[in-house]
Amino acid sequence: MPLSLRRLDWPLFGLALALTTIGILTLGGIGSSAQSFFNRQIVFLLIGLGVMLLIANLDYRLFRNYSSVVLGIYFVAVILLLVVLQFNEIRAVRSWIFIAGFQFEPSELAKLGVIIVLAKYFSQKHIEAHQIRHIIVSFLYIILPAGLILLQPDLGSAAIFFIIWLAIIMAIGVPRRHLVAILILGAIVVTIGWVGFLQDYQKSRIISFLDPLTDPQGAGYSTIQSRIAIGAGGFWGAGWGRGTQSTGGFLPEAHTDFIFAAFAEQFGLIGILALMALLFLLIFRVAQITQRANNNFAKLFGLGFIVLIAAHALLSMGINIGLLPVTGIPFSFLSYGGSHLVILMTGLGLVQSIKIHSSYA
Repeated sequence: MPLSLRRLDWPLFGLALALTTIGILTLGGIGSSAQSFFNRQIVFLLIGLGVMLLIANLDYRLFRNYSSVVLGIYFVAVILLLVVLQFNEIRAVRSWIFIAGFQFEPSELAKLGVIIVLAKYFSQKHIEAHQIRHIIVSFLYIILPAGLILLQPDLGSAAIFFIIWLAIIMAIGVPRRHLVAILILGAIVVTIGWVGFLQDYQKSRIISFLDPLTDPQGAGYSTIQSRIAIGAGGFWGAGWGRGTQSTGGFLPEAHTDFIFAAFAEQFGLIGILALMALLFLLIFRVAQITQRANNNFAKLFGLGFIVLIAAHALLSMGINIGLLPVTGIPFSFLSYGGSHLVILMTGLGLVQSIKIHSSYA
């Protein structure tokens, strides 16, 4: 057995496989309407696992030591975000590039690229990392892809960039006065985004989530149906393939944005608790591996990647239960979609590489 496979972190591998399998089973339980998604997600899983093993065989220090590699990934992602704006809209957004019958979402690559860039940048600055000039430069790294994503428009994905950036600068010890200034700047950006970037349908979603019943057949419909599906699951769930909301077509986007509701309807509260436990164990294992590494690049990458996984899961859950406006955030590992899944597996491959090639391993 190759050295990298012998030293692969099999618990992490197994947790990722288990979570994705749960997502595939949920897709299969939605009904015949989701059969094509079920079949394709299996293919995406196999591709993702292959990419994970490929990246695990690379030495992660390639990203830590060579700026050209890191910046290359970043600018490829930015260029693809420019290209995607030339494609036709799907459901009022331009988020996908079409390649050989498949859809690719450049924003997912950009998220991972930004995490790598920020980890590389701050790991080089050491004790100077918290200085305001470095905070500003790091902000410029995220504002370019986030701004292009807002033009699609995709508010949810753009928000993920700011969450990742905020978590990393807090971890490096940004002074409180700078943090206050950042929050004020964030409020200004949100205001500008509301006035200049958000479409009317997005504004109505944000407003209607406060009281979906004000527009039960329009902007509030998805939230109402999602809540009904989650409530119908009860403690034990309706059973695999027996969810009336998801199989009956009442739950919109049950395979992507509202897959958590479809899962909750089928598997109930007990299933939700098991899902959260698996997700927590995966995040905990990523933290164990990356925080034990002997360099700041690995630690900061691990933090950013954990925030990416957790933010997607928590925001998606908040949307499904009606605590947040509908913004189209996929649930980590569960939602249908090759771009998000393969990028997550790529990130896990880099975590595996840290495990394999770090001195503690």
